Amino acid sequence: MAIPQRPADGPEEPIPFWQFAPAIEFLCWVVVSLAPILYLVNGPPVTSDQAVFQISLVTLAVVGAVALRVVNLRNSKRWEELFAKLAEKGKP
Repeated sequence: MAIPQRPADGPEEPIPFWQFAPAIEFLCWVVVSLAPILYLVNGPPVTSDQAVFQISLVTLAVVGAVALRVVNLRNSKRWEELFAKLAEKGKP
């Protein structure tokens, strides 16, 4: 008996980015938090290539995590509530 790859009654359209963006953000923060531990375990980079790779990986993880935090914040209900409150305060 073969296990189906996808249930027959599952969605046919692709999953929108905003639904899995929090998971990607979490992975970026995990990379950022594990970087110091990996540095302690592996030691300092031996060659300039290793240094460039380590710095690039951490930099991309930080930039990605911050960018996805902004995206997730803008897609949250709190963001909409904040704009609604600001709009009400701005009305005379």
